[in-house]
Amino acid sequence: IAKYIVLSGSYCLLRYIENCSGCAFADNSLRVEFGASCSSRMNLDRRTAINLELICNAKTGKQKESLFGVINYTKTTIGARLLRSNILRPATDRVTINTRLDFVEDLLSNNHTFAEVVAQLSLLPDLDKMLNGLVTIPKTITPKTARVGIDTLIFLKQIIRVAPQLASTIEGIKPTRSNAGSDQSSSQNPLLTGIVSNLRDPILTTIESDIMNIITESTTYHKSAHAMRHQECFALKNGIHGLLDVARKTFLQTVEDIYSLAEQYSLEFSVPIKVAHN
Repeated sequence: IAKYIVLSGSYCLLRYIENCSGCAFADNSLRVEFGASCSSRMNLDRRTAINLELICNAKTGKQKESLFGVINYTKTTIGARLLRSNILRPATDRVTINTRLDFVEDLLSNNHTFAEVVAQLSLLPDLDKMLNGLVTIPKTITPKTARVGIDTLIFLKQIIRVAPQLASTIEGIKPTRSNAGSDQSSSQNPLLTGIVSNLRDPILTTIESDIMNIITESTTYHKSAHAMRHQECFALKNGIHGLLDVARKTFLQTVEDIYSLAEQYSLEFSVPIKVAHN
């Protein structure tokens, strides 16, 4: 009965989200699990999390003065969310804990590789935002939903481009445990092997090929909002939609007129004028 109630409540919650957001979840895109035993995770209630100052300081309420704030050196937003989740629901399985500790030890012992991994992780966009764009289908097409769809393709293209480089870097991590010299294949950390296997999934090549049929080669991900707006305008290839091609030409002409008018005013009034995006 408990499982039925939980699954029914989850279904109602998903339908409520769909009705409020104006989007529907794609088939086979979400997985709902019922973990009544939670044997591999420790459940911490809200009072315990506050008293232990796991996420925020009990006195000031600031996140930086908590356990999460002290150890959060993640380079991606999804990494920060995963760290927060692991703090609130820490793993209790000994094999899982030891595997993670061994991987961290191997990574920290390879300083050059560690620096490369950090640099490559900084190139990744917001994975949660990309996944949200992949699993949700808008009920009505609006300028906002169109922009989200284009951003999702740009994010996905960036991730597929970074994935092989990240896999090669992680693959170069050398085990530091005492039995590492006996057999390279048997001493390889299973967590490392799993990460590399996912980053080298052959389906990524097929997805990239499909994306390149729509997105131009020069389209890249930028953290700047102004740069991303420019990428969104010229992401789709010419010939996909005639009205889109006309709109882009009009946009380019408008931008040129703006810069030309700014230069004219600057010369006319002897005042330096800078065009900025807002």
